[in-house]
Amino acid sequence: NIDSQGGIGTNTSGVILVDQLRCEGGADLFGSAFHSSSPNVSDDTVLMSDMPGWEEDYTSELAKELSRSTFNSYSEGYIVMNYTLEQTEEGFGHNDATYLSVGNSYYNLSQADNVRVNYTIIDQAEPLNNNRTSINLVLLGGGLGLDSYSSSQYILDGFSGRENSVIEIQFISNRPMAFDTSFVKGYTIQLNIDGQGKTGSAVSGVVAVGDLEAESINNWGNDTSSDDEVIQRLTKYVEEPLLSYDLSSPVFTRIEFIPTGERCYEECLSDGTCIYYLSTGRDCYIASKLNSEAMDLADTSRKEMDFEVCWLDDSIRRGEYCELCYCDKDKLLIDCRSVDLKIVPTIFNEAWRPRILDVRKNPDLTMIGSDSFASIADSLEEIRLPFNLAYLSYEAVNRYSLPVLDRVLFESPPEDDE
Repeated sequence: NIDSQGGIGTNTSGVILVDQLRCEGGADLFGSAFHSSSPNVSDDTVLMSDMPGWEEDYTSELAKELSRSTFNSYSEGYIVMNYTLEQTEEGFGHNDATYLSVGNSYYNLSQADNVRVNYTIIDQAEPLNNNRTSINLVLLGGGLGLDSYSSSQYILDGFSGRENSVIEIQFISNRPMAFDTSFVKGYTIQLNIDGQGKTGSAVSGVVAVGDLEAESINNWGNDTSSDDEVIQRLTKYVEEPLLSYDLSSPVFTRIEFIPTGERCYEECLSDGTCIYYLSTGRDCYIASKLNSEAMDLADTSRKEMDFEVCWLDDSIRRGEYCELCYCDKDKLLIDCRSVDLKIVPTIFNEAWRPRILDVRKNPDLTMIGSDSFASIADSLEEIRLPFNLAYLSYEAVNRYSLPVLDRVLFESPPEDDE
């Protein structure tokens, strides 16, 4: 605008660059397309095909004919997907419900730690045969990275029994991602049937999906740091090529259809209590602690299977030596006896350097992995280990890792009650 303070015929010229128009909101803004509330919508049930921005895609005509996805006023924020999935000649089948933001608009999730959506199994996938039926969330990109980024597969048939659960994509903040989270065009809710059945075999069921959110969370797992004392979280995984896990052990929880070790690492990190995990290339096994029966040395056949046996080197879950244990400055001793350790601590922020570490009388401390003592390696001369330790990595105690180490002592076996 130009006001009327000048005379008639007065003019002005310039150039203005108008940047993005941005809408900021809470965690649920990302899932706003799941809400059908609109002055133009009066029906209790609205077909997905009638909702702006939504598209459906099917790999077979049978699935398209028998499937129906709706928005319902009585379940606001949710889509009810009454589905049929048919295995095609290609050995799979899937139904996709996709939402794309309009025009050139997009979602910037660069400040989010995760994306999560709830689902409730109303009717389990049937008939129960060799086919496995699953659901997953796919983020769709438009930036310079990957075009899509998918969550793990969550089972919808009777094999798993997962109901009223959450699908989650965890963004690992300290690792670069190939997917550009600052430019997300939309998302797909995908229902899948694998290739374990016969061509033409079909399953049907009903699942409700909704409450999609992009969350920014500072506290994961066991992070109890206060506002006054924030510990920088450092996380990585450490692979132990000489170690094998017994997957039949009850300490492990199996998560199906996790195709890579990297995704298994993300599952372990997002679990909140997981410290140890194994990736088979198909499934992921996670555990919060190990016992001696759950471990063995890797044999040749296991190595050939290309299993990844790892533990989570996480500063929050491992914790601080002098918070979990008793630190004696005068004796240069860290006394961790009988403090219920499941993994060796990692953070040591004192002005003095410890000479002795005592971790005896911790029955759940059965494995010590590579470089476990890295934060105190320059001064550690003596380590006292628990009797029940089943695996001690050579990389944890060799001369390169602990240059001044002089003695390694083991706890005496418990006395016979008789």
